[in-house]
Amino acid sequence: MDLRIIGANGVILITTKRGNGSEGVKVSYNGYYGLQTPSKTLDLLNGPEAMAFQNEYAAYYGRPNPFKDPSTISDTNWQDYIFRSSAPITDHNLSVSRSMKDSNYFLSVNYFNQDGIMYESGFERYQIRFNVDQNIGKFLQLGATLTASMTNRDNPILGGHNLLPTAPIYNEDGSYFDINQISGNVFNNPVAQKNCIQDKTRTYRGLGNLYAQLTLFKNLILKTSFGFDITNSKQNRYESVNLPTRIFNKAGGYAKVQTQYPITYQNENTISYHTTIGEHFISVLGGFTWQKYNYEFMNGSASGFKNDVNLYHAMETGDPVTRDIQTGESSWGLVSYLFRLNYSFKNKYMLTISGRQDGSSRLTEGNKWAFFPSVALAWRASEEKFIQNLKIFSNLKIRASYGTSGSQSIAPYSTIDKLRSGSTVIGNQEVITFSPASSANKNLGWERTKQFDFGIDAGFLSGRLNIELDYYYKKTTDLLLERELPYQTGFNSILENVGAVKNYGFEFTVNSVNIDTRNFKWSTNLSISANRNKILNLGDKEFLENGRGSRLIVGQPMGTFWGVKYLGTWKANEILEGSKHQPGDPKLQDLNDDDIINIKDGQIIGNAEPKFYGGLSNDFTYKNWTLGLFFDFSYGNDIYDLSGRDMETGFNCNVYGRNRDRWSESNPNGYYPKAGSAFTNIYDTYAGGEFNGGCSLYLHDGSYIRLKNINLQYEIPLRNKNIIKSLQVYGTVSNLFTITKYMGYSPDVNVVDDSSKEATRRGFDSNAYPQNRTYLIGIKAQF
Repeated sequence: MDLRIIGANGVILITTKRGNGSEGVKVSYNGYYGLQTPSKTLDLLNGPEAMAFQNEYAAYYGRPNPFKDPSTISDTNWQDYIFRSSAPITDHNLSVSRSMKDSNYFLSVNYFNQDGIMYESGFERYQIRFNVDQNIGKFLQLGATLTASMTNRDNPILGGHNLLPTAPIYNEDGSYFDINQISGNVFNNPVAQKNCIQDKTRTYRGLGNLYAQLTLFKNLILKTSFGFDITNSKQNRYESVNLPTRIFNKAGGYAKVQTQYPITYQNENTISYHTTIGEHFISVLGGFTWQKYNYEFMNGSASGFKNDVNLYHAMETGDPVTRDIQTGESSWGLVSYLFRLNYSFKNKYMLTISGRQDGSSRLTEGNKWAFFPSVALAWRASEEKFIQNLKIFSNLKIRASYGTSGSQSIAPYSTIDKLRSGSTVIGNQEVITFSPASSANKNLGWERTKQFDFGIDAGFLSGRLNIELDYYYKKTTDLLLERELPYQTGFNSILENVGAVKNYGFEFTVNSVNIDTRNFKWSTNLSISANRNKILNLGDKEFLENGRGSRLIVGQPMGTFWGVKYLGTWKANEILEGSKHQPGDPKLQDLNDDDIINIKDGQIIGNAEPKFYGGLSNDFTYKNWTLGLFFDFSYGNDIYDLSGRDMETGFNCNVYGRNRDRWSESNPNGYYPKAGSAFTNIYDTYAGGEFNGGCSLYLHDGSYIRLKNINLQYEIPLRNKNIIKSLQVYGTVSNLFTITKYMGYSPDVNVVDDSSKEATRRGFDSNAYPQNRTYLIGIKAQF
């Protein structure tokens, strides 16, 4: 059976597991246990190195050394207290299925538990799934797919690796060390956060699809289905009275409870007919679908608790002045009319014509409806006699398609002006206030994409070598983007249909059976993809600011990094008389030679899009043994480190280890700025991020090749299969190694630091959570 989920660009088909109508009762078990370790930690300065850096930093500004006696500092690697050295992971799945002539059913239960490698980042899931298909007579079939789950998730507190390693964990009296040794500010170290903050979310989810299929007469089928996705989640957060920052602020304990209740309903109704007339096959389908989404939430919080006895269970006992409650609700709907025509002649020439008329509640009156047609052609050339006579191809198929699709992925109510609530004091009395929250666009419509695809499937050597080559070109117009507004309007931006972008590229796949003997088989799969894109226009703008380090520029790819180019450090023999620069200062490219680094010196410094990416897998089978290796890779993309502004500067924090090669009198050829200089000349300028600027000092080569997965499986021979039909044991290692120049936790990143720019801000990293290296052992059994 297929579940149909209607997304922003159409219908996604998800095939669920069920019986095949010819088997008896089957019981299956699949389970594993393993350990996870951090695949990488950051190279940072240790305690003595950080002491030297911060003393040099202070000397640059003419301040006394913050550290005078090396014997008084600690050497704390905070990553040791953020990440576990190992964390268990386990999964158990038990299923029962039965297939009969008129009915199939499938029942499975699953338990999954993963302790995250970061403390307080675990995840636990209980799940049950039931699928059933039942024929009633010859003309009616009923079925259902139902899934229920409960998950418990720890919400980790990210960060802390940049804390000064000169700080200890505890004071001599056993309390948490909480004073930044440079700034004097109070902070919560990772151990204090782990012990004093609870933040957990429990989620209940029900997902299902019910259908009825009626055969009116031969080959004419009427089908209706109803799907739902219901979620109820509750987040409980509590910050202890013993958390250092709460002690310092005399704020007492803090509690927060947040509930969310999203519901999606969906109904599909189709009628289809197919027939074969001689060598002609024809099928037609028409349908009507609708989808409704509703979301409710409630947040409540309070602080001022005198002790931790009640945690978040009695917020009414908090300070009344601090109590806060927020509620909200939103909804949207989507209605579609669709059709599809399939035609084939001799199973060699194939034609598909389809179309859908979509109406979205999120868009403006007059722009809610849009029609999206498509057409596809295919020629199975290997069925032609003249191709067969060549004796080259075991399969040859040529296909092409052209179609349109649409996106309405914007927040509900974006087409109306909204107010935000607040409060103020008038005459010693608190009153509720309302102020404009956003400026609405009354003309929002569909974002539209036209796409052309061309592909060739070719098989050789009786199917032992298969090649797929696909080329695509798509142009998206009326992009749904935020456009900045002048400050005097009172708003930061407005959502508009503005501009166009094109994407084109290829996907190349090779599947081969290299060796195939009685006892040994070796097969290979290689896939390589490349995508290029270009912004064609942005309305009346040549560019749009896209957050720190990024711009959308007409004629350039989306994912372009923008900022000031870093050229190394100023050397004594390079500084002209009268210049403000000193040896060791960062040398930034001054495009207009005005000796000031500002927005006028911004330029393209990199691109987040790889030149190509892909994967390579090899599977080896020897008798009952199977070994699988999978590599993935990416080449030519850049990564912008959002943490670099702090961790290349050392402003009250630690820095990356590469700053060992900083300029100093003893290292006059150092590539990185002398301690302290980067704050004045980068951090506090356009290069540091003011007015959405950036700097190539924070940009890194993101190319990599990674051994993503190794799997070794053994099929245990069974003499008696009356009870156990099959039995396999296996071991898996994930993320064994990564070859890359990137110094962050993982080059496979894309941090969304601004949800409104999720589609356009690419290739950013904040070094928040490393990938796991996982070692698993498991067993599969069928009864």
